[in-house]
Amino acid sequence: MQHKLKPVFTAALAAIFSWLIGGCAVSANFSSLPGAIERETIRPYFTPSRGEKDVNVLIYRPQIRPQSRPAVIFLSGCDGGHHQIHREVARQLHGRGVVMAEVQSIEALGSQCARPLLSGQDRTLHAFMARDLLVSKGLAAPDNVVLIGLSHGGWTVVHAAVGDTPPYAGPYIKDGRPFAAHVAIYP
Repeated sequence: MQHKLKPVFTAALAAIFSWLIGGCAVSANFSSLPGAIERETIRPYFTPSRGEKDVNVLIYRPQIRPQSRPAVIFLSGCDGGHHQIHREVARQLHGRGVVMAEVQSIEALGSQCARPLLSGQDRTLHAFMARDLLVSKGLAAPDNVVLIGLSHGGWTVVHAAVGDTPPYAGPYIKDGRPFAAHVAIYP
């Protein structure tokens, strides 16, 4: 597995560091990349008081796909922002055939900065469901998906790395194995 992931992981880290040096912006737009963009929906259970709610997963398919079928799943910060890093990583990895998926948990419930309804543990469910979605669509190999999170999303990555999912997650997750790599940026 490492020989398939290492170039993808290295390019992702290079993109992350270039973003850290260059600053961040709020709006996401991968539409300038060649390939297909599609919107899928997952319906995770949020909390007993909030019930279930649809969460969009934006999937960016490159034109070229390697046999190893690598994918990167992005989780935003508490305000749904920090998408500049998503664009930078996308630019670095798109030409290598990496599928990218952005899980829009925050957009579904609104900003989690002042009054969080979702914990990092709660959002792990979204990450695992997004991986299950990519795998079921044949877009990613189950053992070649990287999870990257920023701020609140980074907090989620830490929970996912140790398998700390919410108690209600069982029926929603098909594959609870760890991701191929976990990148938590200022969790």
